[in-house]
Amino acid sequence: MLTLAIIISLTSSLALAAVAIWHREHIIACGAQLCILLTLLRVITLPHSAVLHLSLSIASTLVAAYYWHRERLTLGAAVLAWLVGVVIILLYPPMWMLSIVFLLGWAHFVGDLTSQRSLLAHSRRRDTTDVVPVVGIILIGTIFVTNATSVAALIVFAALAFMVNDVLASELGPLLPGSAHLPPQLVTVPHGTPGAISYSGMLAGTFGSTNAALCAAVLIHAPSIGLATFLGGCIAALLDTSLNRTPLRYALTHGRELINSLACACAVIISLLVGLALS
Repeated sequence: MLTLAIIISLTSSLALAAVAIWHREHIIACGAQLCILLTLLRVITLPHSAVLHLSLSIASTLVAAYYWHRERLTLGAAVLAWLVGVVIILLYPPMWMLSIVFLLGWAHFVGDLTSQRSLLAHSRRRDTTDVVPVVGIILIGTIFVTNATSVAALIVFAALAFMVNDVLASELGPLLPGSAHLPPQLVTVPHGTPGAISYSGMLAGTFGSTNAALCAAVLIHAPSIGLATFLGGCIAALLDTSLNRTPLRYALTHGRELINSLACACAVIISLLVGLALS
């Protein structure tokens, strides 16, 4: 519990400091998220009664409704997010719930923060195809969380390691110093070019995967689980970048979302294979 609290508090404090320095207009939103995480840290130490579960489920409902009302989620995506929130609260152990909320919360905050700086901030709402890859795997993880916790950790946190890596690299990369390059010749291109990478973006993404890996390792008390999670998330992020340079991105209506799903599945498979090899 103490180690997990340190991980969450350190990362949250770094995020709060960065927003305070570079994006003061969002300091209230960032501080509110930090307060929510600190409150959850306290809540999970309380006896978990039906009343507590009901209260957290109501809070999840209000959050989903808030983002739907702000037109950041479609109705379908908001309902799916609410459903998964309730599943996390009711079926996952308390420390797992906190870790999942921690990783999903900061990834969503970063995405929301950068979208508000765009001229298209209100023209693109996340729909069900955007949220299915990760939330679907979180639902699958509930099958194993009771009797095969190591397998559940590899499944759930590998997907989160990829998701956080992808969001931080793509959203923070353009805001950090440095240029974007297009492999394999590493030609300098504008940020946002499909398949392009930047060293600062890769560093931000790696930081995200590291947080997911640390959470998995702490929850299972196994560094090998953390290593497998980290490798799955990082390799899948590279695969996602590579696939975005192929015609697959534009061949289908939801080509970008399909690539995300493939990369997410790849993260889980690699994590399971590495975890099996290290066990």
